[in-house]
Amino acid sequence: RMVMVKQLLINASREGARLAVLPGATNAEVLDRVSNELTAYAVNGVNIQIQPATLTAAAAGTPVTVSLDVEAASVSWIPTPLFSFNQTLRASTTMRKESM
Repeated sequence: RMVMVKQLLINASREGARLAVLPGATNAEVLDRVSNELTAYAVNGVNIQIQPATLTAAAAGTPVTVSLDVEAASVSWIPTPLFSFNQTLRASTTMRKESM
């Protein structure tokens, strides 16, 4: 499950970044896209960060990063893990802002 969730985080960060670099994209749209990607696979409790903080103010060529992290214990299918899930699963994607 942890490997699957890691791959889902990678894919969701890529989907979010791809949307984020389009002209006119907003932070709310990116958050919705990423959340929808993960909710479809029952991955909840994900912290989503977008840099720069305001996409609409970012100039063409600006690096845009979508980063995700989630506590491994919160996505485990094992109710009481036999071993510790003290890890945080992370993924991020960076792309350059496109121009019109």
